[in-house]
Amino acid sequence: MSNTNNNDVFTCPKELFTLPVTLPAKLVYAALCSEHGSNGVIALPYREIADRVRLHEKTVQDAVKQLKKAEVILCIPRYAESGAQLSNRYFVKALDEDVRRDNDFKALVKRMNAFLQTVS
Repeated sequence: MSNTNNNDVFTCPKELFTLPVTLPAKLVYAALCSEHGSNGVIALPYREIADRVRLHEKTVQDAVKQLKKAEVILCIPRYAESGAQLSNRYFVKALDEDVRRDNDFKALVKRMNAFLQTVS
């Protein structure tokens, strides 16, 4: 058995299993959760997510749509100055009970807007 650095360990909230989405969507959600930084922001292209979870890119796109509809992620399209679309920016809503009390989707949108103002 090899030693595992704490940064290599990802724990999944049990609420993930009760999300009203498909299994691939749950896998994409878990992958996004394992990647987000301290501000909860992820900017990965569909292809990279697909490679990480070993799913087809179209399956990942469908999974992201489901997760948006379930209101557990917020997806913000990003564009270069030239107008070309870049990878989306994702904000992941925590599912665990401790965070859920004060972190509803509206609060997540406020955090996202505040973050966008700091990087603009």
